[in-house]
Amino acid sequence: MTAGFVFTHIFAFRADPQATALLMAALLLYCVRSLKLADVLLIGVLIGVAGMITVKSAFYAPVFLGAFIWRWNSSDAVSKLAVVTAGIALTSIVVFSLLFFWHSSGLSGSGLESGGRELRSAGGVVFTEGLLPRWDHLLRQMMLAPMFTLMCIAAPFMWRQRLADRATLAMFTGFMLPLATLLFYRNSYPYFFVFLLAPVAIAIFPAVEWMAKRFSLKIVALIFALQAAQMTLAERTEIMTTQRNTELLVRHIFDAPVTYVDFCGSIGDYPRVYPFLTSGWGLQKYRAKGQPLLVQAMAKQTVPLVIANHRVIYAALTGEQSDEQLLPADAAAIRDNYVHHIGPIWVAGKRIVTGNGGRTLSIRVPGLYRIEDGGVTLNDVAYLPGNIVQLERGEYRITDPVAADVTLRWHVRRAAKGPTAQPPYFTNY
Repeated sequence: MTAGFVFTHIFAFRADPQATALLMAALLLYCVRSLKLADVLLIGVLIGVAGMITVKSAFYAPVFLGAFIWRWNSSDAVSKLAVVTAGIALTSIVVFSLLFFWHSSGLSGSGLESGGRELRSAGGVVFTEGLLPRWDHLLRQMMLAPMFTLMCIAAPFMWRQRLADRATLAMFTGFMLPLATLLFYRNSYPYFFVFLLAPVAIAIFPAVEWMAKRFSLKIVALIFALQAAQMTLAERTEIMTTQRNTELLVRHIFDAPVTYVDFCGSIGDYPRVYPFLTSGWGLQKYRAKGQPLLVQAMAKQTVPLVIANHRVIYAALTGEQSDEQLLPADAAAIRDNYVHHIGPIWVAGKRIVTGNGGRTLSIRVPGLYRIEDGGVTLNDVAYLPGNIVQLERGEYRITDPVAADVTLRWHVRRAAKGPTAQPPYFTNY
């Protein structure tokens, strides 16, 4: 529980904790029960549901193989054990298939085909980023959980001294083998360690036992408790306040749902333009296709809101450099059609600098705009500061030179309170 990222992510609303609970429950039942028909069905259901929650449940294959070898060695009826284990595997496949087809029945043919393409694309990315693709997170995990790390290193050496039979050695080896996924699995982010380290925690028991006898159980427990306390104190809880306040600000500024751009769908009941910004592989696929999706969306929909809660979006809005970028056309569309409102909230708008007479103004987001900071003449119609003007999608000529910088801002409520600068919206896990 206190093993670094396990402590900070064990209650995360993700697939990893759910799949971990199901698979470890199945493993416990497989190791200790008599494996009657009810046990076989229950274990198969647990594994099948876990597989439906996340396909990386397959990473537990060596764990169950190790448990099978251990039971095989201690069983008086090995043929029965083989049949029972095959029954568990078959049950899990049936349960997974039934859940998959039930889920698929709610999708249209195009949606199912699109989902298949997405899955194949994801598979092509998450296993193709070289050796130790997330070495930085692995290093942080080791630093956050030094005692657990030392026990992982020491445990294999202690197995030879403290384990009486090869079957138990094979079982513990199987429990440790999921660690090998860190060598190639792209999505070895901190939340993955919740899933990864559960069987490992069993395999290092000989090291824990040795430590408890050598230094006393109370001291070992105190060390783990201090690690948990340190991580608790280091947690940036103010980030949650920023996220809550941002949602409240959006709902205050836009009292009805509007289409928006952001990283993770933070306003759940408002329609969102980009569905792919929640993952690195989604961004890679988007850039590989080369289609400016925001430009296409803005040609058909009214998109008055951008929430700059990711460096990719913020870089597009400000022109700053980032290691990940939107396509140039989409970046230009965001940068040229939105103005900063408050905090991470940007609204549709334009900045017209002094002396821009004779230029053409392109409006991609139709609607009501408020004239701010100075006056401007568009298509021979003069507007003063504070005027509200309806602008349709299209081109507008700035007839006369602008005496002072002018802002055209989407006509929304001014937030009564809120951050004027861009606050951190997420922690780095």
